Amino acid sequence: GPSSGGLARVEYAAAAEASYRLNSWLRLRASAGWRHALPVGTANIETGYNAGIGLDYLLNEVATLTADYAYGWAQTTPNPAEERHQVTLGVTFSRPGD
Repeated sequence: GPSSGGLARVEYAAAAEASYRLNSWLRLRASAGWRHALPVGTANIETGYNAGIGLDYLLNEVATLTADYAYGWAQTTPNPAEERHQVTLGVTFSRPGD
């Protein structure tokens, strides 16, 4: 589709997610992704990838503790590459039976 400058772009992307329940109160999660875009009519190339891991700890029937780490790398030529590291901690509440 066109970018904000009205240029068309060809983009390739792949992503994967997986989770594994260790037992009734602990679940592991992982994700990974890659993308490569070529804006038509320019010499720029956009490349990036990301990966993440997460952990869910079931406190009780309505509350879950979550912890996540995400890493990302992206570059749009001719600009230098940018890295991102993100750590997220949280508590999720849900109604029983959901």
